[in-house]
Amino acid sequence: MKKIIICIIFILMSTSININACVKIDTVDYYRFIGSWEDAFVYNYGHIKIIKPFYMDNTKQLLSPWIVYCYYSSLPQKIKESVSEINIVDYPFPDEKRSFGTEGRVLACCENDKITIYQNGEVDRLLFYKKDMNKEEAILWNVELELQKLIPHEAAHAMDFKNNISSSKEWSIAVQNDYNESKQYYVTYYSSTVKTAIEDFAESVEQYINNPEFKEKFPYRYKFIDDMLKK
Repeated sequence: MKKIIICIIFILMSTSININACVKIDTVDYYRFIGSWEDAFVYNYGHIKIIKPFYMDNTKQLLSPWIVYCYYSSLPQKIKESVSEINIVDYPFPDEKRSFGTEGRVLACCENDKITIYQNGEVDRLLFYKKDMNKEEAILWNVELELQKLIPHEAAHAMDFKNNISSSKEWSIAVQNDYNESKQYYVTYYSSTVKTAIEDFAESVEQYINNPEFKEKFPYRYKFIDDMLKK
């Protein structure tokens, strides 16, 4: 039965989005997600595997493996190489006491080289809303806007865990030099609330990728990241 389901999905994906034909879909029994053990689909896109449970509530998890892969594939090569798996699940982060994310929830986390994206379908506060969208479309649009930030942020954690970047003397010097010029220690509101070098580095990488003003506001962090990714 599992093989039949996989074949049907593969045919549908291949006919609707031709580029998706490059994905290899496997199954695994009793896979360890953070917070649960479940049978799962494994979407193998080459270097990266995107894994989701067989049975997932699509009202609680709006992202497809393909959408996640598209955002992942846009990252700089050196950052992509630090991530081996991205898991997509339909439940909240298991330890809500550690929550820092939007509306008090953890939206994603990184464990070594594995990223997990948690429940996102029950969003009451929309960051942006277009008049020509219904509520479901608006929620998905906002979730994808968050994904644009989450993927580089969590991938930066994976890179940091592997290379101990945020604890390095060189990174500390870049942070101090930026403060000497701008009198700002943290690059985003989120990093100012958690006040750790680990989160500041992850937010800096996200800003390096997404914010054109980052280079001007934090030139020493920008140069550090730019040089690191070009080595």
